[in-house]
Amino acid sequence: MYAKIFQQIYDSSVCEDWQVMITFQQLLILANQDGVVDMTPEAISRRTNIPLKIISHGIRKLEQPDPRSRSGDMEGRRVVLIDNHRDWGWWIVNYQHYRELAKAEEKREADRVRIAAKRADGKPLTINNVATCRTASQGVAKDRGSEAYTEAKEEKISVAHATRFPEFWQAYPRHENQKRARDIWRRKRLDSKADAIIADIHQRTASHRPWLEGFIPHATTYLNGERWNDAIDNAGQAAAGREDFSGAI
Repeated sequence: MYAKIFQQIYDSSVCEDWQVMITFQQLLILANQDGVVDMTPEAISRRTNIPLKIISHGIRKLEQPDPRSRSGDMEGRRVVLIDNHRDWGWWIVNYQHYRELAKAEEKREADRVRIAAKRADGKPLTINNVATCRTASQGVAKDRGSEAYTEAKEEKISVAHATRFPEFWQAYPRHENQKRARDIWRRKRLDSKADAIIADIHQRTASHRPWLEGFIPHATTYLNGERWNDAIDNAGQAAAGREDFSGAI
């Protein structure tokens, strides 16, 4: 298992505590392609051979808000729980951004090595070569209809619109098919509607009659059907209406 650690991590507030830095590095290595580490602290300790005390301390710190974080997402938290019914399993906030940083650094290093090798061979880096590379790059950039470009663009948009999914998942009272729910969230680009969706969930959890009676749809059904736009059957109001009617009789 391998992950390129981006250099910026050594200039961040994470490095103010070496235990936090080491824990964060291990989480980046263990995360899946979505930035999820679905493991207990004990499992992480066994896998990395790092004492559980250090891993637990690091995770607690990474879960806390950090006003010195470069990103304001999730109040600067580096990780958040993926489920509110258990105390293990985390999603790395801004994981895709970290991957892009690592890729950019890796590319710069590869370019540096390539240029150094050419100079060692005595091959001049001519203006024509630079111009040729620039022309080729511009040609690729202009090919907006290419399949590769479209897929890369859609993936970038998909990641950009999933930042607030953990907030939704934590608020939603039924936790099944998380991966499919996250895919729907990304496809529909629901980050822009997150506040309204989460507010609707809180309101339905408190007063919506079917939900109070246990008829809560899967998260995928709720998102696909855009149920936050549906009317709320307020149990309190309905009960009050029956009392008034009984009194009239």
